[in-house]
Amino acid sequence: MINKVVDAWRKKGARYVAQRGLEKATGHIERNTIEQTKYALPYLVRKHNKSAIKAMSEVVDSGIGKPISFTDLNSYKTSDRIFILGSGSSINNISKEKWEHIERHDSVGLNRWPVHDFVPTYHVFEIHSNWFPPSDDPGMVKFGDVFIDMLNKRKGAYSNTATILKDTTSLANTDAVDHIPSWLKNRLIISRDSEFKRFVDWESTSKKNRLLLAYLYNSGYFDQGNIDVLYRKRGSISYLIHLSVVLGYDSIVLCGVDMTDSNYFFESSEYMEGNIPIPKVRTRNKSESKHRTVDPHVGKLTLDQVIYDMNDVILNAENIDLYVENKTSKLHPEIPEYNNLN
Repeated sequence: MINKVVDAWRKKGARYVAQRGLEKATGHIERNTIEQTKYALPYLVRKHNKSAIKAMSEVVDSGIGKPISFTDLNSYKTSDRIFILGSGSSINNISKEKWEHIERHDSVGLNRWPVHDFVPTYHVFEIHSNWFPPSDDPGMVKFGDVFIDMLNKRKGAYSNTATILKDTTSLANTDAVDHIPSWLKNRLIISRDSEFKRFVDWESTSKKNRLLLAYLYNSGYFDQGNIDVLYRKRGSISYLIHLSVVLGYDSIVLCGVDMTDSNYFFESSEYMEGNIPIPKVRTRNKSESKHRTVDPHVGKLTLDQVIYDMNDVILNAENIDLYVENKTSKLHPEIPEYNNLN
C-alpha cells in the first residue's frame, strides 16, 4: 500500500495523493454511515409516517377537506398517461396541437397552475403559515392572500378537478387554515406526505436516497392504489411522480419542468396583464442561471438527481416510462423527449 502511494506521489504529485486520500476517506465514512443508518431506516420511516398522518388528521379535524386515503382518486382517471404541468417558461412554447393532445389525457397542475387557461385533471398545491404574516400595514400584499384570490377566480373552472393539498405538516395547528374559504375547505383532498429527512436530507448522497426509495418500494409505498405517505424530496415534482405511480399511470410526461433557470411561464405579458392574480414569492434576478431546486449550494441532493433516482429505482422496476415534453429541460437527454402525439 505504501509503495502504491509513493509511486502515485512520484508520478502525479502530492496534491493528487491528498485528493485521492480525501476521496477514499469520504467514501469510507459514507459507506459506514449508510451501513449504520440502514438498520434504523424502518424506525425512521415509521416516525415520519406518524408525523405525516398526525398533520393530515389535524388539518381534517379543523374542518378542512377529507383524507386522501378516503378519496377515490381513480374515479378521476381517464387515461394511462399523465402530464405533469410545472411552472417553467417552456410551457409557453407548447403548440396548440400538443395542448389538444394533452387534453385527451390526464394531467396534474402544480401550485400556481390556475393562472394558466388549461384546466387539469388534478391540482396539487400547498399553503404555508408564513404566507400570511401579521402586519399593521393594511396595504401590505401577502402572498397567501393573492394565492387564495387566484383560487377564488378559478373556482368555477376547477369544479370537476381533484384539488389536493399537500405538505400539511407546515399548515397543521396554524392560523393559516382560517384563510381558506369555505367552498375550498369542502372541496380539498388532504394529502399525507413526507421528505423523510431524518434519513435523507438535502445534503445527503444519491446513494442514500436510493436506499430510502428501495426501502419504500419494497415496503409497498409505491404499490398501485396504496396512497399512504407520499415521498417528497427537494421539490414537488417528486411528490407528483409518486402520486402518478400509485394512481396506476404507465407513462409520465414532465411539462414545464425546465430547471435551467428561474423563469416562470406566468411572467410573460399574456399572464401579467391578465385578470388572474399571480402570487409572487420574491424579487429575484431573472438572469439566475440555476433554479433553486437544482442548485447544489442550496442542497447537494438536487431535484434532477432525485428524479433520476426515482426513475432508476421505481419507474424502471414498474415499467413506467418517463419523458420530458421538450429537450430544453435540464433532465434531457437522461430523460427522453416525448414525441408521441397519437
